[in-house]
Amino acid sequence: MNRWTITIVAGLSLVAMGCGDDSDNDGNGTTDTSGVDAGGDTGGTTDTGGTTDTTGTDTDTTPAPDTTPAGLDCQEIVTCLNGCGETDQACQQGCIGQGTPTGAQNFQSLAQCIQGACPDGSPDTCISDAFTDGGACFSQADACGLAVEFGTGTCGEAFSCAVACGADAACQQNCTNQMDQANATLWNTMVQCLNTACGQDGACQTEALAEGGACATEAAACGVELPGGGTGNCSTAFQCVIGCGADASCAQNCLAQMDTDSAALWNAIIACLQAECTDPNDAACQQAALNGACGAQTQACQQDTN
Repeated sequence: MNRWTITIVAGLSLVAMGCGDDSDNDGNGTTDTSGVDAGGDTGGTTDTGGTTDTTGTDTDTTPAPDTTPAGLDCQEIVTCLNGCGETDQACQQGCIGQGTPTGAQNFQSLAQCIQGACPDGSPDTCISDAFTDGGACFSQADACGLAVEFGTGTCGEAFSCAVACGADAACQQNCTNQMDQANATLWNTMVQCLNTACGQDGACQTEALAEGGACATEAAACGVELPGGGTGNCSTAFQCVIGCGADASCAQNCLAQMDTDSAALWNAIIACLQAECTDPNDAACQQAALNGACGAQTQACQQDTN
Protein backbone atom coordinates (compact mmCIF):
# COMPACT_ATOMS: atom_id res chain seq x y z
CA MET A 1 0.00 0.00 0.00
CA ASN A 2 2.91 2.36 0.56
CA ARG A 3 3.41 2.55 -3.20
CA TRP A 4 0.19 4.61 -3.43
CA THR A 5 1.60 7.52 -1.48
CA ILE A 6 1.60 10.77 -3.41
CA THR A 7 2.48 13.13 -0.61
CA ILE A 8 6.14 14.00 -1.06
CA VAL A 9 8.24 12.34 1.59
CA ALA A 10 9.91 14.95 3.75
CA GLY A 11 13.66 14.75 3.50
CA LEU A 12 14.20 13.77 -0.14
CA SER A 13 17.96 13.93 -0.35
CA LEU A 14 20.40 15.35 -2.85
CA VAL A 15 22.02 12.83 -5.17
CA ALA A 16 25.46 12.76 -3.66
CA MET A 17 25.95 9.05 -3.46
CA GLY A 18 25.57 5.89 -5.44
CA CYS A 19 26.27 2.20 -5.32
CA GLY A 20 29.43 1.09 -3.59
CA ASP A 21 30.95 -2.18 -2.50
CA ASP A 22 30.03 -3.35 0.95
CA SER A 23 33.02 -3.25 3.27
CA ASP A 24 34.00 -4.53 6.67
CA ASN A 25 32.25 -2.17 9.10
CA ASP A 26 34.70 -2.58 11.95
CA GLY A 27 37.87 -2.26 9.92
CA ASN A 28 39.10 -5.65 11.13
CA GLY A 29 37.40 -8.21 8.97
CA THR A 30 39.56 -11.17 10.02
CA THR A 31 39.21 -13.96 12.55
CA ASP A 32 41.95 -14.40 15.11
CA THR A 33 43.15 -18.00 14.84
CA SER A 34 46.35 -17.62 16.82
CA GLY A 35 44.99 -19.73 19.65
CA VAL A 36 43.85 -22.71 17.59
CA ASP A 37 45.52 -26.01 18.49
CA ALA A 38 46.91 -27.41 15.23
CA GLY A 39 46.86 -30.86 16.76
CA GLY A 40 43.07 -30.98 16.52
CA ASP A 41 42.30 -30.77 20.27
CA THR A 42 38.68 -29.58 20.57
CA GLY A 43 38.61 -29.62 24.31
CA GLY A 44 37.63 -25.95 24.49
CA THR A 45 41.09 -24.74 25.50
CA THR A 46 42.50 -21.27 25.19
CA ASP A 47 46.04 -20.36 24.18
CA THR A 48 47.23 -18.15 27.03
CA GLY A 49 50.93 -18.08 26.37
CA GLY A 50 52.00 -20.25 23.51
CA THR A 51 51.18 -23.60 25.19
CA THR A 52 48.30 -25.92 24.49
CA ASP A 53 46.19 -27.65 27.09
CA THR A 54 45.96 -31.27 25.97
CA THR A 55 44.17 -32.66 29.01
CA GLY A 56 40.96 -33.04 27.04
CA THR A 57 38.90 -32.62 30.18
CA ASP A 58 37.34 -29.28 29.28
CA THR A 59 34.01 -29.95 27.59
CA ASP A 60 32.83 -26.32 27.42
CA THR A 61 31.55 -25.77 23.89
CA THR A 62 30.14 -22.27 24.48
CA PRO A 63 30.86 -20.17 21.34
CA ALA A 64 33.27 -17.30 21.80
CA PRO A 65 31.48 -13.97 22.12
CA ASP A 66 31.18 -11.82 18.99
CA THR A 67 33.54 -8.91 19.52
CA THR A 68 32.64 -7.14 16.26
CA PRO A 69 31.73 -3.53 17.15
CA ALA A 70 28.01 -2.92 16.73
CA GLY A 71 26.81 0.22 15.00
CA LEU A 72 26.38 1.96 11.67
CA ASP A 73 28.89 1.95 8.85
CA CYS A 74 29.60 5.17 6.95
CA GLN A 75 26.87 4.67 4.36
CA GLU A 76 24.33 3.85 7.07
CA ILE A 77 25.32 7.02 8.94
CA VAL A 78 24.55 9.06 5.82
CA THR A 79 21.21 7.29 5.36
CA CYS A 80 20.40 8.03 9.00
CA LEU A 81 21.33 11.71 8.55
CA ASN A 82 19.05 11.97 5.51
CA GLY A 83 16.17 11.22 7.86
CA CYS A 84 17.02 14.15 10.17
CA GLY A 85 15.80 17.70 9.77
CA GLU A 86 18.36 20.24 8.60
CA THR A 87 18.35 21.91 12.02
CA ASP A 88 17.83 18.80 14.16
CA GLN A 89 21.32 18.61 15.64
CA ALA A 90 20.32 16.05 18.26
CA CYS A 91 19.19 13.66 15.52
CA GLN A 92 22.31 14.32 13.47
CA GLN A 93 24.66 13.76 16.39
CA GLY A 94 22.73 10.62 17.29
CA CYS A 95 23.36 9.19 13.81
CA ILE A 96 27.07 9.91 13.97
CA GLY A 97 27.28 8.63 17.53
CA GLN A 98 25.86 5.26 16.44
CA GLY A 99 28.69 4.71 13.97
CA THR A 100 31.36 2.08 14.34
CA PRO A 101 34.87 3.54 14.85
CA THR A 102 35.70 2.89 11.21
CA GLY A 103 32.30 4.12 10.00
CA ALA A 104 32.55 7.35 11.98
CA GLN A 105 36.12 7.92 10.84
CA ASN A 106 35.21 7.42 7.17
CA PHE A 107 32.23 9.74 7.57
CA GLN A 108 34.32 12.48 9.18
CA SER A 109 36.91 12.21 6.39
CA LEU A 110 34.15 12.51 3.82
CA ALA A 111 32.51 15.45 5.58
CA GLN A 112 35.81 17.33 5.83
CA CYS A 113 36.48 16.76 2.13
CA ILE A 114 33.02 18.03 1.17
CA GLN A 115 33.43 21.14 3.32
CA GLY A 116 36.66 21.94 1.50
CA ALA A 117 35.51 21.04 -1.99
CA CYS A 118 31.97 22.45 -1.84
CA PRO A 119 31.78 25.52 0.42
CA ASP A 120 28.61 27.58 0.74
CA GLY A 121 27.59 29.05 -2.58
CA SER A 122 28.90 26.13 -4.65
CA PRO A 123 26.83 24.93 -7.64
CA ASP A 124 24.11 22.38 -6.98
CA THR A 125 26.14 19.73 -8.76
CA CYS A 126 29.29 20.20 -6.67
CA ILE A 127 28.80 17.24 -4.33
CA SER A 128 27.76 14.86 -7.10
CA ASP A 129 30.78 15.92 -9.14
CA ALA A 130 33.06 15.49 -6.13
CA PHE A 131 31.81 11.92 -5.62
CA THR A 132 32.33 10.78 -9.23
CA ASP A 133 35.49 9.06 -10.45
CA GLY A 134 38.20 11.71 -10.61
CA GLY A 135 36.27 14.07 -8.34
CA ALA A 136 37.75 15.85 -5.34
CA CYS A 137 36.23 13.45 -2.81
CA PHE A 138 36.01 10.25 -4.81
CA SER A 139 38.38 8.24 -2.59
CA GLN A 140 36.54 9.32 0.57
CA ALA A 141 33.17 8.58 -1.03
CA ASP A 142 34.39 5.19 -2.18
CA ALA A 143 35.57 4.33 1.34
CA CYS A 144 32.12 5.29 2.57
CA GLY A 145 30.39 3.17 -0.06
CA LEU A 146 28.94 6.28 -1.71
CA ALA A 147 30.96 6.72 -4.89
CA VAL A 148 28.55 7.81 -7.60
CA GLU A 149 27.75 5.34 -10.35
CA PHE A 150 25.13 6.91 -12.58
CA GLY A 151 22.39 4.86 -14.19
CA THR A 152 20.24 5.55 -17.23
CA GLY A 153 16.94 6.59 -15.61
CA THR A 154 15.17 9.93 -15.67
CA CYS A 155 14.38 12.38 -12.90
CA GLY A 156 10.65 11.77 -13.27
CA GLU A 157 11.12 8.01 -12.95
CA ALA A 158 13.23 8.48 -9.84
CA PHE A 159 10.57 10.74 -8.34
CA SER A 160 7.78 8.19 -8.87
CA CYS A 161 10.01 5.48 -7.45
CA ALA A 162 11.01 7.58 -4.40
CA VAL A 163 7.41 8.54 -3.62
CA ALA A 164 6.45 4.88 -3.72
CA CYS A 165 9.12 4.18 -1.07
CA GLY A 166 7.21 6.08 1.60
CA ALA A 167 9.60 7.02 4.41
CA ASP A 168 12.18 4.33 3.54
CA ALA A 169 15.34 6.40 2.99
CA ALA A 170 17.37 3.45 1.70
CA CYS A 171 14.66 2.70 -0.87
CA GLN A 172 14.61 6.34 -1.96
CA GLN A 173 18.39 6.28 -2.31
CA ASN A 174 18.18 3.24 -4.57
CA CYS A 175 15.68 5.12 -6.75
CA THR A 176 17.93 8.15 -7.19
CA ASN A 177 20.92 5.93 -7.97
CA GLN A 178 19.18 4.90 -11.20
CA MET A 179 19.37 8.38 -12.81
CA ASP A 180 21.93 9.45 -15.35
CA GLN A 181 24.11 12.44 -14.49
CA ALA A 182 22.03 15.05 -16.32
CA ASN A 183 18.84 13.92 -14.59
CA ALA A 184 20.63 13.75 -11.24
CA THR A 185 21.42 17.44 -11.70
CA LEU A 186 17.71 18.16 -12.32
CA TRP A 187 16.87 16.20 -9.17
CA ASN A 188 19.37 18.10 -7.03
CA THR A 189 18.06 21.42 -8.28
CA MET A 190 14.50 20.41 -7.40
CA VAL A 191 15.41 19.08 -3.96
CA GLN A 192 17.38 22.19 -3.07
CA CYS A 193 14.35 24.28 -4.03
CA LEU A 194 12.15 22.10 -1.79
CA ASN A 195 14.59 22.35 1.10
CA THR A 196 14.64 26.14 0.80
CA ALA A 197 10.87 26.50 0.45
CA CYS A 198 9.67 23.84 2.87
CA GLY A 199 12.41 22.18 4.88
CA GLN A 200 11.05 18.79 5.94
CA ASP A 201 7.33 19.67 5.63
CA GLY A 202 5.90 17.05 3.25
CA ALA A 203 2.57 18.83 2.73
CA CYS A 204 4.42 22.03 1.86
CA GLN A 205 6.61 20.12 -0.60
CA THR A 206 3.56 18.76 -2.40
CA GLU A 207 2.16 22.28 -2.78
CA ALA A 208 5.55 23.63 -3.87
CA LEU A 209 5.79 21.09 -6.71
CA ALA A 210 2.25 21.69 -7.97
CA GLU A 211 1.43 24.14 -10.74
CA GLY A 212 2.05 27.68 -9.49
CA GLY A 213 4.07 26.40 -6.51
CA ALA A 214 7.46 27.63 -5.39
CA CYS A 215 9.27 24.76 -7.14
CA ALA A 216 6.88 24.20 -10.07
CA THR A 217 9.57 25.11 -12.63
CA GLU A 218 12.03 22.63 -11.15
CA ALA A 219 9.31 19.96 -10.94
CA ALA A 220 8.42 20.44 -14.60
CA ALA A 221 12.07 20.15 -15.60
CA CYS A 222 12.29 16.90 -13.63
CA GLY A 223 9.17 15.51 -15.23
CA VAL A 224 7.23 15.26 -11.97
CA GLU A 225 3.55 14.44 -12.35
CA LEU A 226 1.37 15.33 -9.40
CA PRO A 227 -2.35 14.72 -8.95
CA GLY A 228 -4.70 17.63 -9.39
CA GLY A 229 -3.85 18.47 -12.97
CA GLY A 230 -6.33 16.14 -14.62
CA THR A 231 -10.09 15.72 -14.74
CA GLY A 232 -10.46 12.24 -13.24
CA ASN A 233 -11.99 11.17 -9.94
CA CYS A 234 -10.61 9.46 -6.85
CA SER A 235 -12.57 6.21 -7.30
CA THR A 236 -11.16 5.61 -10.78
CA ALA A 237 -7.64 6.45 -9.62
CA PHE A 238 -8.01 4.07 -6.67
CA GLN A 239 -8.90 1.14 -8.93
CA CYS A 240 -6.25 2.15 -11.44
CA VAL A 241 -3.52 2.08 -8.78
CA ILE A 242 -4.61 -1.36 -7.60
CA GLY A 243 -4.25 -2.60 -11.16
CA CYS A 244 -0.68 -1.31 -11.33
CA GLY A 245 0.59 -3.78 -8.76
CA ALA A 246 4.16 -2.82 -7.80
CA ASP A 247 4.68 -0.55 -10.83
CA ALA A 248 5.29 2.84 -9.18
CA SER A 249 5.40 4.73 -12.48
CA CYS A 250 2.03 3.27 -13.45
CA ALA A 251 0.53 4.23 -10.09
CA GLN A 252 1.86 7.77 -10.35
CA ASN A 253 0.29 8.11 -13.79
CA CYS A 254 -3.06 6.97 -12.38
CA LEU A 255 -2.91 9.58 -9.66
CA ALA A 256 -1.91 12.34 -12.06
CA GLN A 257 -5.27 11.98 -13.81
CA MET A 258 -7.27 13.25 -10.79
CA ASP A 259 -8.61 16.75 -10.49
CA THR A 260 -7.74 18.91 -7.48
CA ASP A 261 -10.72 17.92 -5.32
CA SER A 262 -10.19 14.22 -5.96
CA ALA A 263 -6.49 14.54 -5.21
CA ALA A 264 -7.42 16.03 -1.84
CA LEU A 265 -9.54 12.96 -1.08
CA TRP A 266 -6.64 10.69 -1.98
CA ASN A 267 -4.21 12.65 0.17
CA ALA A 268 -6.63 12.33 3.08
CA ILE A 269 -6.33 8.54 2.79
CA ILE A 270 -2.54 8.74 2.70
CA ALA A 271 -2.38 11.10 5.68
CA CYS A 272 -4.53 8.69 7.69
CA LEU A 273 -2.39 5.69 6.70
CA GLN A 274 0.79 7.50 7.68
CA ALA A 275 -0.72 8.33 11.07
CA GLU A 276 -1.91 4.77 11.69
CA CYS A 277 1.06 2.83 10.30
CA THR A 278 4.50 4.14 11.18
CA ASP A 279 6.21 1.50 9.04
CA PRO A 280 5.60 2.43 5.38
CA ASN A 281 6.27 -1.18 4.37
CA ASP A 282 3.69 -2.73 6.72
CA ALA A 283 1.08 -3.74 4.16
CA ALA A 284 -0.98 -5.65 6.73
CA CYS A 285 -1.31 -2.56 8.93
CA GLN A 286 -2.27 -0.38 5.97
CA GLN A 287 -4.89 -2.83 4.73
CA ALA A 288 -6.37 -3.05 8.23
CA ALA A 289 -6.40 0.75 8.44
CA LEU A 290 -8.21 1.07 5.09
CA ASN A 291 -10.94 -1.16 6.47
CA GLY A 292 -10.91 0.41 9.92
CA ALA A 293 -9.41 3.68 11.12
CA CYS A 294 -9.16 5.10 7.60
CA GLY A 295 -12.45 3.64 6.38
CA ALA A 296 -14.21 7.00 6.18
CA GLN A 297 -11.48 8.47 3.98
CA THR A 298 -11.46 5.36 1.77
CA GLN A 299 -15.23 5.45 1.39
CA ALA A 300 -15.15 9.15 0.48
CA CYS A 301 -12.67 8.40 -2.28
CA GLN A 302 -14.65 5.44 -3.61
CA GLN A 303 -17.84 7.51 -3.67
CA ASP A 304 -16.12 10.19 -5.76
CA THR A 305 -17.24 9.05 -9.21
CA ASN A 306 -18.10 12.34 -10.91
